[in-house]
Amino acid sequence: MVLDSLETSHSSKAAPQGSDSWPDRDLSGSDAGPYRLISRFGKRGGADLYLAVKRRDTSRQTVDIKVVDTACAPAKALQRFNQERELVGRFEHAQLARVLDEGTTSTGAPFLAMEHINAVPVTEYARLRSLNPSACIELMLQLCSAVEYLHSKGFVHRDLRPENVLVTAAGKLKIVDFTCMTPAGVATAHDNHVDRVYTSPEVYLGGSCARASDVYSMGVLLHELVTGVRPDSAAAWPTRALKTTGIPELDTVISKAVRTAPEDRFRSAAEFAQRLQRLL
Repeated sequence: MVLDSLETSHSSKAAPQGSDSWPDRDLSGSDAGPYRLISRFGKRGGADLYLAVKRRDTSRQTVDIKVVDTACAPAKALQRFNQERELVGRFEHAQLARVLDEGTTSTGAPFLAMEHINAVPVTEYARLRSLNPSACIELMLQLCSAVEYLHSKGFVHRDLRPENVLVTAAGKLKIVDFTCMTPAGVATAHDNHVDRVYTSPEVYLGGSCARASDVYSMGVLLHELVTGVRPDSAAAWPTRALKTTGIPELDTVISKAVRTAPEDRFRSAAEFAQRLQRLL
């Protein structure tokens, strides 16, 4: 049933991303600070994901632990993880996964403890619920709020793909990974970790990232939410399917969000949200 699917933890959805692939070991059964690692359920941003519980906690409340096994992972994965660990503790927003703790496991690996979220990727949520275009726009407004918050702190997310944007059965959206986040205006080298489809041309090619870079990614996501079509390349869309959504000008708004040149897009997540709000 649909509701059963929606109650499935995102642990079953996590999978290796990009080109992150190296020999690893399962740390299940070991300790991460006050937490016991119960089972490994995937990989995100180059880090292994574990379901864990706090020892000597009778409530048995579960948390998600992100671990980079320094004995196996390459230096780049550790660098990305350390950057994420340094930054995410500063943020507090309803649509951002909450960091609970950090430290080092009993095997010497750095870890992040984050709230456990029962959720599925945003595109899967829209498909399972057969959301109409207006409901898809409402989801995107939640994402715009979170991204605008990150921008107000001076950062660009750079990797807004479905696996990093989850939605609970109650319809609450959460960004759950921040591995690729960088300060706005910083040029980064080409990164195989990001997904070409959802990444703006300037970020994918190693150019300077700006707020409009995230607007591009949100435009691609919204296109997929309302049409059910994952575009193979920027040249393949916006597609004709946008003409049948029943919302005049939606195709125009998405087309502006995903223009090749950053200066031709909406300047910020807030501006994108304001334009979307007028369509409802």
